[in-house]
Amino acid sequence: MNAILGTILAQALTLATPTNLPATWFSDSDYPKGPQQRREDGTVTFALFVSAQGKIDKCSVVQSSGVPELDTQACTIMVARPRLRPARDETGAPVQGLYVGRMTWILPGGQSGSRRSYPAWPADINVDVMKLPGGIKEETVSIAVKIDPAGHILICEPPQKSQSSVKLVEVACAQAKAAYDTVPMDAAGMPVTMVRSLRVTFRASQ
Repeated sequence: MNAILGTILAQALTLATPTNLPATWFSDSDYPKGPQQRREDGTVTFALFVSAQGKIDKCSVVQSSGVPELDTQACTIMVARPRLRPARDETGAPVQGLYVGRMTWILPGGQSGSRRSYPAWPADINVDVMKLPGGIKEETVSIAVKIDPAGHILICEPPQKSQSSVKLVEVACAQAKAAYDTVPMDAAGMPVTMVRSLRVTFRASQ
C-alpha cells in the first residue's frame, strides 16, 4: 500500500509556490506618490512567469486595479521580491510555471479613498450550464494542468487540497482541454512545457 501511495503522489502536478511570505513582498513605502496624493487604491491581479530554475522571468497584469501606476508598481515589486519554488510535472521534473496572485493597494493608515469592494477573481474559462448541484448559481473550480509547447493540455487534475466535487473537476478538465489554446512561452519567447492552474467558472441558467 505504501509503495502504491508513493507512486500516486509522485504523479501529481506541483504548482509554482512561494517560499517567502507574500505579506513581506511590499510595504506602505512602496505606494506610488501620485496615486497616494490622489487617494487612489485598488486590487491588481498579476501573473508571474516562473522558470524551471525558480526565477521570475516576467510579470503581467491579469486584472487591472484601474490605476495604471499601481499596476506598474505591483509588477515591478513582484519581479524582484517573491521567491518561488518551480512548478514540477508528473515525473517530479522542474518545468516552466505560472503563479497567479493579487495585490491590494490600501492607502497608508488603512483609509481607503474609493471604498471599492474587492473584485472577483477573473476566470480563465467560463462555462454556461443548465443547473449546478444544490441549486447554486455559480461555482468556480481550480484545476492544475500540464500544457505542451503547442498549447495542448496533456494532464489535468485538481490541485492539492482541492475541495471541489470530483464531477465538476472532471467537467472542468474536459472544458479546459477543449477550449484552451494558449501556447506557453519562456522569457526568450520560445514555446515550452508549462504547469499552471486554471480557474473554470460554471454559471447556471436555472
